[in-house]
Amino acid sequence: MMSGKIYLSVPGRRPAPKLYRYKECGLDNVYLVNGFTFHDTPYGPGVSFHSIPGLHRAITRALVCKKGRLEPQELRFLRNRLKLTQAEFADLIGSTRQNIGRWERGTCDIPGPADVFTRICAGAGVRTRDELAALLNKGKKVEAEKERKQAKPARREWREHAAAC
Repeated sequence: MMSGKIYLSVPGRRPAPKLYRYKECGLDNVYLVNGFTFHDTPYGPGVSFHSIPGLHRAITRALVCKKGRLEPQELRFLRNRLKLTQAEFADLIGSTRQNIGRWERGTCDIPGPADVFTRICAGAGVRTRDELAALLNKGKKVEAEKERKQAKPARREWREHAAAC
């Protein structure tokens, strides 16, 4: 069961008279405040959306930043956003296809490290181990540069030296 509703809107647009529950993405808890239009089609009522890729990016951001563990449907949504099969995703995060299937069906809980790793990969758009290595190397370089900038020159103060004895 999904917890916590996700409300999304397109900036600069007026709110629609009624929220739209966007179940087309495979999640039951996504509600659109605007960015959609109802219209009649030859086949009956229809709905169109402003920028589905943008909408899915916003859903991804909301899931990556949400508090609490990912739900099974949310894990599946993020894996699908990465365009990975269960086997490819399992290889990326160091698990098995069977575990991914169990987590997505909700037959067992998603372990904390897998939850966090999924969010990192989805948030950064990482699809392969090479991309993951590049992301980690970039992080190391950023951290090293940050430390270099924060390093202060040595003060000319008294201090103990081993060779002084």
